[in-house]
Amino acid sequence: MSRISPIVFVVTVALAALLLSACNSRSRGRVPGDASTARDSSVVDGGTDGGGTDGGGTDSGMTTDTGTPPVSCSPTLSINGSDGTNVAGSTSIESDLYAGSCGGNGAPEAIVEWRPDAAGTYQIDTIGSDFDTVLHVRDAGAAPCTGSEIACDDDSGGAGNTSLVTVDVTDASAVFYIFVDGFDTNAGGFVLNVTPLD
Repeated sequence: MSRISPIVFVVTVALAALLLSACNSRSRGRVPGDASTARDSSVVDGGTDGGGTDGGGTDSGMTTDTGTPPVSCSPTLSINGSDGTNVAGSTSIESDLYAGSCGGNGAPEAIVEWRPDAAGTYQIDTIGSDFDTVLHVRDAGAAPCTGSEIACDDDSGGAGNTSLVTVDVTDASAVFYIFVDGFDTNAGGFVLNVTPLD
């Protein structure tokens, strides 16, 4: 009977620990409370899921605690002004670092810095995007993207599983971070529309 060399055993154990560590670090940088399962759900300040299912996910109707916000972020795009505008881009070239309370686990996201310059109510949506989006919005906080989640939605935008939230701005000098994310692992070209409602 052959014996396993002590060196082979140590290397095997070290490799197993390294692989386990890599698997566990996949969620590093995310908002605590993200689930490992793909859920398409939620009602959080301005949007509902719509009751359907996306892909293999289920509609649980539950909200997830957003926990501690990310440490900081680097916005991909910025929007200034309150007259209504849209920007386009792709999440396919971005990283999967953040998630909202209504989804975004496993999908890359684009981050848009928004400075409305006027108080009022705004509709923010991804109508016109070519993939199943998730939209979450945070106020600025002490550093970029570290504030509280103020809105999150998966499928309220209508056809094509787009997202829609409304945000009440009371301070004209406020800064917000809009995360264009995806359901499950969805990514692709997006259109982000910001429209004043009053």
